[in-house]
Amino acid sequence: MKNILILIFAVSPLIVPAQFVKNVGLKLGGAYASQSWLYKSIKLEYRDNYRWGGFAAFGAEFLDKEYIRVNIDIGLIQKGLKEKAIVVNSVGKVIGNQELITRFNYMFIAPTGKLQYQKGSWMPYVFMGPRLDFQLSFKTNYAIAAFSGNFAKVIFGLNYGMGVQYMIDQIGMGLEISRHQDLTKVYDAPQSSTNTGLRIKNNAFTFNLVLKYYLENKNDDE
Repeated sequence: MKNILILIFAVSPLIVPAQFVKNVGLKLGGAYASQSWLYKSIKLEYRDNYRWGGFAAFGAEFLDKEYIRVNIDIGLIQKGLKEKAIVVNSVGKVIGNQELITRFNYMFIAPTGKLQYQKGSWMPYVFMGPRLDFQLSFKTNYAIAAFSGNFAKVIFGLNYGMGVQYMIDQIGMGLEISRHQDLTKVYDAPQSSTNTGLRIKNNAFTFNLVLKYYLENKNDDE
């Protein structure tokens, strides 16, 4: 089932005839990302350790309906976490603080359904759909066994949010906010007699500038 989902995501941008493309666009901004760490044996979970990363995507919209569009984005996103930890010496004395940073780089494919409403030159919209992240690389300064590289290479999740565009002839400029919610765990070690058990999941919000070019003038119908 997992392989079928990956195949559908991978070929979906290629099977839509070019004549149905309504616009193409670029999104640039930042990803405000964190990870939740659940230590299973002691039921202890760490959250809200956010870090900023990069975000960029190329997209296209299809379906010639007044209020409904289908969008496909292909892009890059950085996820992970950042937190401060207390550093102690060999006898347990606190000697300072250390900033622990982890960064995961993903390529993602995200088809979404979009509801939009145009009033004059303004167009607010909301969107939602599934998403696949493909891990490209990771980097960390955590010195723990979990970060040995045994992470999920493909993450399945949801992408949803809202935005607004201002139209000038065939150009749309706007702002967009979205949430990348992961349904697949990044790391999941079972609890054992020698292991507390650890589950790691990503969470991210993106804040983007959007620039789109419409293949036909959106104001022609007014």
